[in-house]
Amino acid sequence: MIPEDFPEEVIRFYDLPDEFYKNLIDSIESGIYLVDRNRRIVYWNETAHRLSGYTAEEVMGRACGDGLLTHVDFEGRLLCGDGCPLQGTMEDGATRQTDVFMKHKEGHRVPVRVKANPVYDRWGELIGAVEMFDDITPDLAARTQIRLLAEAASTDPLTGVLNRRAAEQALTDAFVRWERSRNPFAVLFVDLDNLKQINDQLGHNAGDLAIQVVARTLQSLFRRDDMIARWGGDEFIVLLRDVDEMLLEKLAQKAWLGIHTAELPEPHVWGSLSASVGATLVQEGDQPDSIISRADRAMYVEKKQKKTRR
Repeated sequence: MIPEDFPEEVIRFYDLPDEFYKNLIDSIESGIYLVDRNRRIVYWNETAHRLSGYTAEEVMGRACGDGLLTHVDFEGRLLCGDGCPLQGTMEDGATRQTDVFMKHKEGHRVPVRVKANPVYDRWGELIGAVEMFDDITPDLAARTQIRLLAEAASTDPLTGVLNRRAAEQALTDAFVRWERSRNPFAVLFVDLDNLKQINDQLGHNAGDLAIQVVARTLQSLFRRDDMIARWGGDEFIVLLRDVDEMLLEKLAQKAWLGIHTAELPEPHVWGSLSASVGATLVQEGDQPDSIISRADRAMYVEKKQKKTRR
């Protein structure tokens, strides 16, 4: 219903639909509202009421950006003002569509897909805009489920880092980029030295904890763009992008030192963990298998040298 004190000139200006068309628009499953040049709401259908909790009487004549819906994007940024699709459409006349979180009258957030369209008078002058919005909670839940399934398929369940299958795909992708741009990359092959002793003395639960500690240590040491994966058992690989030989040596030492200074959480009594690290840069003619094999061999050379020094 239109409030009795609503300006008549605005009603005439918009030539709002009669009862037949109002019932028709109210039956549409999308929330629909219209705003004038000042972004004051001049029409609000029943679905908008159902999705937002606000009745037409509560919103008519109010500006859409005065704390009613307070759209935020999926990064948490407030869109009222800069980033508002309705305002952008009123400024340039272009149609916009985006997914946002809308504030419900009861305070919770509802994920909606909004589409803003310009409204013109008979002379082609932009006089306002109409926004349609739909609840996408089911779509969002489905996308979340798909993402979770994809993550589960590529994640090692014990450590939370990538599994071997995902690592092999990442290596293949790295070689594609190498062939195209020749941006150097490298591989670290990390092997936990004393897993057998931990298993024998403290049990396999402690051994699993040791593997988890190594994974968390590697995650804390390297950049987000670097790939960390459990290659198998007590072995990990780290795929490093945009490195040279000098930097690679420093990063390998960093990995060794980080693990060497890590310990098992209480109540397990164990000294520092120990790992062997092999490192290699990509070379002409390499394939995923060859670079992994070379890093693996370098790791075993270091492991043998440590035994010789004891």
